[in-house]
Amino acid sequence: MFFFLNDGINFNKSGIEHAQVKRLRLFKHHEVPSRIVTRQFALNLHEITRDAGIDDDDFVNLFDFFQGTMTYEARNFTIEDLQLPDGYEYEPEGVEKLHVKEKGKQIMIIAKRGADDERLNWVQYFGSNGRLVRMVWYDTRGFAALEQFFSFGTKLVSEQILAPSGMAVYQRYRMTSPQGEEETTLQRLLNYHGHDYEFADFEALTSFFLDQINLSTHTANTIIVDRTFELAYAVQSMDTAIYKVMHLHNNHLNDDDDILTSDLNFNYQYMIGNRKRWNGIIALTPWQRDEFVARYGATDPTVYEIPGAVTDQKILEKPHVPWQDRKKNSVIMVARLAPEKQQDVLIRAWQQVQKAFPDATLNFWGYSNGDTGQQLKELVKDLRLGDSVRFNDYTNDISQVYEQAQLLILPSRAEGLPLTLVEAQAHGLPIIASDVRYGARDIVNDGKDGFLVENGNVNQLAERIMALLADPAELMKFSEQAYQDSWKYSEEAVWKKWLPLVEDAKKVAEIPESVGAI
Repeated sequence: MFFFLNDGINFNKSGIEHAQVKRLRLFKHHEVPSRIVTRQFALNLHEITRDAGIDDDDFVNLFDFFQGTMTYEARNFTIEDLQLPDGYEYEPEGVEKLHVKEKGKQIMIIAKRGADDERLNWVQYFGSNGRLVRMVWYDTRGFAALEQFFSFGTKLVSEQILAPSGMAVYQRYRMTSPQGEEETTLQRLLNYHGHDYEFADFEALTSFFLDQINLSTHTANTIIVDRTFELAYAVQSMDTAIYKVMHLHNNHLNDDDDILTSDLNFNYQYMIGNRKRWNGIIALTPWQRDEFVARYGATDPTVYEIPGAVTDQKILEKPHVPWQDRKKNSVIMVARLAPEKQQDVLIRAWQQVQKAFPDATLNFWGYSNGDTGQQLKELVKDLRLGDSVRFNDYTNDISQVYEQAQLLILPSRAEGLPLTLVEAQAHGLPIIASDVRYGARDIVNDGKDGFLVENGNVNQLAERIMALLADPAELMKFSEQAYQDSWKYSEEAVWKKWLPLVEDAKKVAEIPESVGAI
């Protein structure tokens, strides 16, 4: 079994989550058992996985595992299902909340999930003095899943995760440190295989959970860690045998001019420093693998080169979009709004583009990290770019976005193997991207299906955009070449890259032996 480990998963997925889902489909297509694994708690977790196209059988979450709800059959649980006594007094607050009183004294507040969603969301319980003492949250599948307890001042002091039976399976307690910071001091698993277990922190619990799913298969397993900053320590602290592989999803260097002694990207510092405790490392491109090997060697652990992107065969075989069906002078960027993606560089270049092509439009697609989105909107306003620049939220229908545009830009200052470039190319979009470590030069065939530009060079970026918009015939030729070049990331081509790791894992991985009292 291959486990693809992540910290969590959300509706607004980053490139790493998209890569995991594509990898899962690839492994299933080749009949190699695999699952995505996460550890963060979410009441709507299975709505998220369903939205991502992940079957329950292909997914394991830490809390889901201990709750026994990995394949729980959902039902609608509403206020009526609470079966409250007739003698209570009920006062609605808007359309989503209901205040419950007994003899004029508030004892509960009940909330449903939304104005058009009758499912129960949470219930607050109040003590004799009117103070909030307890709150119960409901999983979207229709059972009480989280119970919280409060002290004076509505301070959260403890909480527990519940199985559908109502039995607590996990508890954690909170207190304030001498520095005034809230911290979790103790975590407990209750009655797991007849035993209670205590953990000093979430990392220790994560290691225990990973050991349990490793044992549950009764086979030799492999774990691919996609969020190494969050999860490397928990994986290398496992007690059971498993083939451990960590994934470099981005540039591991801070100084591109000094590949042999540069400080490391903080996301990879710990894992690279402890690399000899692992079996493998995945670099996304030949360029990154070569530079990693030059500094650390190709073995101990083995360094693999495997693209994170894979293009569905149906997309590759889909008829090409007629050029006349695309919106003229439509330029897009698909990426979360974040400083490292450098949308500001593109906006400054767009000031020149708009003067030359007043009808051109620039659409950003992606969710915002922090206040980056607001800062970018202020920049658009300051540069008086008006409606020529628009910001659009994350979308699940990105194919339509690609097929309506004529050009995609990615001015990032660092990358791994940008999924958006692979996707855009498969939909026939010419690309202009910063030639940075790593990935863009592996995708873009400079001068044939797009252009590579110097990082942060506003004028060069503007010139390249204007040159293509001014030459529709060249732009159309680039589009046809993009369709051809996209086959580099076909399922067959990417699977060949995975085969060395899959075969190594078969030879080296051991069947785990049970540890502890279980």
